[in-house]
Amino acid sequence: MPRTSRKRNNRRNESTVRVTSNLSPNAPEFIPIANNETSDNQRENVVIQSMAFFGSSSTSNSSGSHSNSNYETTTTISTIPDALKNKGQRDLLINLLNESKVDCVICYERAKNVEQIWNCRNCYQIMHLKCIIVWFIKSHSNAVWRCPACQCEMTGKPKYVCFCGTLPNPYHNNVDTPHSCGQVCGLQRKNANSNYNDCHHKCTLLCHPGPCPQCVVQVLRSCACGKKREYAQCGQSNQIVCNNVCLKKLNCQIHECQKICHANKCDPCNKGCPQMCYCGKSERIVPCTSENAMVVYYSCGNLCKKKLSCKNHLCQKLCHVGQCDPCIALSVNRCPCGKRPLTEDELSNRTLCIQPVPTCDQPCGKPLECGPPESPHLCEQTCHEGPCVRCELKTKYVCKCGSRSKEIKCNSVTTELTCKKKCNKMMSCGKHRCMVVCCNAQEHICTRTCNGLLNCRQHRCDRVCHPGSCSMCYEASFEELYCRCGNSFISPPIRCGTRPPLCTLPCSREHECGHTATHICHDEDECPPCLALTEKLCYGGHELRFAIPCHIKNVSCGMPCGILLPCKRHTCTKPCHAPPCDTGPCQLPCNLPKLDCSHPCSKPCHNGPCPLTACKIMVSVSCICGNLTETRLCSDPKVIEYRLQVKAQSMSLLDNIVDSSPIIKSYKILECTTECAKLERNRRIALALQIRNPDLSPNVTPRYSDFMKDFAKKDVSFCNYVHEKLAELVTNAKQSKQNSRSHSFEVMKYEKRKLVHEYSEHFGCESVAYDAEPNRNVVVTALKEKSWLPNYSVVEVVQRESGCPRVNPFASIQKRNTVILNKKF
Repeated sequence: MPRTSRKRNNRRNESTVRVTSNLSPNAPEFIPIANNETSDNQRENVVIQSMAFFGSSSTSNSSGSHSNSNYETTTTISTIPDALKNKGQRDLLINLLNESKVDCVICYERAKNVEQIWNCRNCYQIMHLKCIIVWFIKSHSNAVWRCPACQCEMTGKPKYVCFCGTLPNPYHNNVDTPHSCGQVCGLQRKNANSNYNDCHHKCTLLCHPGPCPQCVVQVLRSCACGKKREYAQCGQSNQIVCNNVCLKKLNCQIHECQKICHANKCDPCNKGCPQMCYCGKSERIVPCTSENAMVVYYSCGNLCKKKLSCKNHLCQKLCHVGQCDPCIALSVNRCPCGKRPLTEDELSNRTLCIQPVPTCDQPCGKPLECGPPESPHLCEQTCHEGPCVRCELKTKYVCKCGSRSKEIKCNSVTTELTCKKKCNKMMSCGKHRCMVVCCNAQEHICTRTCNGLLNCRQHRCDRVCHPGSCSMCYEASFEELYCRCGNSFISPPIRCGTRPPLCTLPCSREHECGHTATHICHDEDECPPCLALTEKLCYGGHELRFAIPCHIKNVSCGMPCGILLPCKRHTCTKPCHAPPCDTGPCQLPCNLPKLDCSHPCSKPCHNGPCPLTACKIMVSVSCICGNLTETRLCSDPKVIEYRLQVKAQSMSLLDNIVDSSPIIKSYKILECTTECAKLERNRRIALALQIRNPDLSPNVTPRYSDFMKDFAKKDVSFCNYVHEKLAELVTNAKQSKQNSRSHSFEVMKYEKRKLVHEYSEHFGCESVAYDAEPNRNVVVTALKEKSWLPNYSVVEVVQRESGCPRVNPFASIQKRNTVILNKKF
């Protein structure tokens, strides 16, 4: 792995010379430097990426993500001694090897002379053999791998050989250049100019690093146009030119180049070749090439329309080569329908092609375009010349998609029949449906862009809509990815969507509350809520709440708000909340007493005196003895009359001293019945016989089954619940305008359902069970004329039998009925 820039910067001030190169996965193709002592022999018009020799280990790598191809060029300051500035790469490498000052471009460590190395034959960089072996193992694919410096493709496993490649594992001595064999190099020299790359002279230097020097043997060379020959160095890369006109054949192989002898290829021919179509109606000029130069005529694609040999008709073929076909009108030997051959007289009388063809008296019978494909309609006209007319019959046409059909007159069909049904078939992507109207496609290929969010959650898929999940994001960054505080980092390359590294240090951000952070460094924009416990007042300032987490800004104590509303009569009844309480008009019921009955007004809160409306509150009324009780409206005439009588009596007794109305608990306006007389008689008999707690009711006790009594002993609350529901159901049925009322019990087990069934019989109700186990429940129906209320519940009967005091069975039912009536009115 490469070391950090900090260690490399510490070594930058050394007065040594090192060979380095820019490493980048996007490095351009490397062009080696010819070992010329001067720049005169370098190729012209070619940009050469020269190698940087300086004291630091490497230049700064290209920055930016993989998607941006704009890389900044870093300018480096050379620290090469003056004695070495005019030397080539070969001499510089030899001096560095002799001084053991060459750096490996992979690990940035010194390549010692006793260590095995590998040098690239394209860029001549020197690396540790162990480093390049690791690079080879990690990067080779199908036996092809790239040099880490110049990205040149290599084959085979790297080995430790001398620079000329003849001696494996060269022995180190203090005489020869390190890592060399000490013999003559003998490598084939290369010329940068491909025209002169025919040097067969071998390198005569001893085995050396870097490129071989150019060949200085004098050979006979031709100029670019080939008219002049002169002696020049074999390794010379500059093209020899003369002052004559080039006169080489251009790409059209017809015209010649008129430029002065030049090094590069001749420009393409810029002259035009005229061409004419076969019918003679149009002309064109095409670029002069070897293919177009030999072509004089072409087809324009229009109708020929030349006069045929008969001079009456025109040629209907497309623009064609050669003569037009002869007119076929005179070669007709049958009538237009083809059923009768023409006679000799008819053929002899018809000498011109424009004369009509004799017809017969039979129907034409030619198949028309209409009708079913297996049995098309036939022309019903008498034998005639020219095209047949569409018939008057109807044909059943099917739309393109085949889902609709319709019978249409043949002569009224102008276009292909289509329906308005959308295809709605799943497309090839498996995500969208085809919305084409009347679609007849065999394969529904989706052409939309996928636009799905990739795994990095930042970029979207730009492929054509496809089945399955999208591929991973291939964008990458070559900058170090740091955590928020900068303590931890990940080295490049970094795949897009990679989260910052985990840092275990406390969060270093400043918080508004001022408390010390208790969480670690994180990448989110907002810190987690502060959990420090504080003391805060509730919304309404009712009390100080303790142990409230710091991040909770507002606290509610749960007590009524109590703030006076705008009406100045009511206070806010909502639980403690943030202001304002209520911006709209107050809707609470008016609590001012009425003048006649002293009940609250109960109208929505209003200004001014309360309206004079009938009081809807239910009051309790009874007979004089108190045996019969019921509830009526406060505005009932008898109730009003009784109230006035009581008020008049109280005013007469107190001599008009008391102004307030008397409090009436029960209005005794009902008339006693024979039941009341029976109870009074029983009461007097019990009083005479001195019987304590007598049962004054003349009705009998219900006879509950043993199962109901045993169940009441085990589950009293459930029995009371069933009794109350059935009593409420019967009471509602008696007071309802309908003939019956029903109640559905919740889902319950078998024993509880059995209790409900048996209990319903004692109320005169019908019970039915619905649904299957375990969701079976019971629905009870009470009839208005047939249902009744039992005198005692099963719980009361069990209590009586066990010696417990008796309880009035109608107390709870009467109270409930009163509440129900109050709600209705």
